[in-house]
Amino acid sequence: MRCKSMASAGTDASGPNIGELSGNGDSQPVAMRRRLTSDEQTALKRCEKIIRKGAAEFIRVGLALREIRDRRLYRETHSSFEAYCLARFDFKRAHGYRLIAEATAVLELKQLSPIGDRTPCSSRINLAISSSGSSVRGGGGSASSGC
Repeated sequence: MRCKSMASAGTDASGPNIGELSGNGDSQPVAMRRRLTSDEQTALKRCEKIIRKGAAEFIRVGLALREIRDRRLYRETHSSFEAYCLARFDFKRAHGYRLIAEATAVLELKQLSPIGDRTPCSSRINLAISSSGSSVRGGGGSASSGC
């Protein structure tokens, strides 16, 4: 009975009246929002630019690590991928594998996406993929990948 009465009142279990919401996926009531100052708007734009760039960069990092691992490009100076990651980048093998897995997952999801190239970051992701010369399941890029 509780759900029925809440639905008829126009509220959900978490709070505000649905009519007070913005309708753009933001759950914060319109009345609670405050305008950003000029400095805050500048900071927001700067941060968003870094995030957009970082989304593509982490893919490139993961693909570069995958190529190094798969082609054993570390073998001249290091006996293992783990030793290479620790010496060159000061992170353990697990972190390198995590970066590889995350980049690969993003590429696989992109291939499955019904909206394809219309996603907000798709141009940066496509740039990261093309500049790495790598395919999702290909096990590494070409020698001229530009990693």
